[in-house]
Amino acid sequence: MIDRYSGDSTFLYELARESDVTELVAYMKRSDSPQIRARAAELLGDFSSLPQQDRMEELRRELIETALADENEQVRAMAIDALYRHGQESLERLIDRLAEHDISDAPDWVIAETLVSWLENDRAEFRLVAATALGDLGDVTVIPDLIELFSDPDARVRTRAVRSVGQIGDPRAIDPLRKRLTDRRTMVQREAAYALADMDDERALEALVPVARADDEGLRQIAVEALGSFTNLKPLIVLVHALQDRSPAVKRTAAVALIELFADAPADAAKEMRTTIADQLERADSVEVVPPLLEVLDGTDRPHIRRNTIWLVARVADEEREPAVTDALITYLDDEDETCVQLAVSGLKHLNDRLDETEIEKQLRLYVQREQGSEQSRERAEQLIEQISPDIKNELESQSIDYTYVRDPADYTQKKRQGEEWDG
Repeated sequence: MIDRYSGDSTFLYELARESDVTELVAYMKRSDSPQIRARAAELLGDFSSLPQQDRMEELRRELIETALADENEQVRAMAIDALYRHGQESLERLIDRLAEHDISDAPDWVIAETLVSWLENDRAEFRLVAATALGDLGDVTVIPDLIELFSDPDARVRTRAVRSVGQIGDPRAIDPLRKRLTDRRTMVQREAAYALADMDDERALEALVPVARADDEGLRQIAVEALGSFTNLKPLIVLVHALQDRSPAVKRTAAVALIELFADAPADAAKEMRTTIADQLERADSVEVVPPLLEVLDGTDRPHIRRNTIWLVARVADEEREPAVTDALITYLDDEDETCVQLAVSGLKHLNDRLDETEIEKQLRLYVQREQGSEQSRERAEQLIEQISPDIKNELESQSIDYTYVRDPADYTQKKRQGEEWDG
């Protein structure tokens, strides 16, 4: 294509304003001027979505071909940058094609050596591709090379290098990753937090403890979620504090993390951890603590989280939050999970015994009288009324049912296996 513009690329902005992708692609592919090809590729990065999916696919193919085949390094760099702005999938497709294009039959170590040489390229876009691809290869020998990129002047490169180190998961990177938690760019900080969270190493988790109080909400949420992976109570105070976070998302994440802290604990430590966590939460403000627990209970589809949340919320509610907790537990009288049902019954009894003034009996009677739930769940409610109010003649005729209660989530499996008779 012979350009009529003598290297002046300003006309391309008019094409971009008119969303004339076809013309921009034509100039990127066929212009005689490297400057115009590069600027066209750069502008095509702004079109990360198009109404017609087939046109979007064609655009990405053209950008990939340009990134691989253009004779000018600047043009290739701008095509890479455009693909980066089109999202992770587009960049990954380029990396897949790169391997096929240059070294399709080469062993991984040869591919790694080729990519490592790109890490020293003056253009950030090439360093970006190399850092991303090395993470996909998963070769631990490139960890030192990737760590060197942690101080790269381009934040995109730092971000990808940190992500790749996290993918590989080598513990040698824990200290360098810890330093990136204070990077001047938030996206690098978040990637470092994710990388540490994914490592199966307590030192990596400990590095995230101070991040749970970071200014950035996303950082706090990443750290708080990761702290639920501890097998001990080290992050307990931090997680309790996070239940009072100004962000609802962080509060919910903290509630789940606290549940996971003891739900996934070793069997010999789980009971003590449950008790300690419950005691700590009882001392906290239930106005802050109970709502996120109820949100978790309402929103989770993970059985072990639901069971342990039922157990915990009954032990931390005070008189102010008791009606909401009671309503939540009563709905579980009709749950398909037998363990949840029995924990709900045990929780209602515990609430009634623990608090001086409750309306549990009244709420149970309303549940029965309004014929909510199944017939079996109403029978359970009737029997529970008799148990918590033994001196008051039941207003409803109750049927005797064979029912067993459990006190905590571990009881059910253990006693079912042993065939013991439970006394609730």
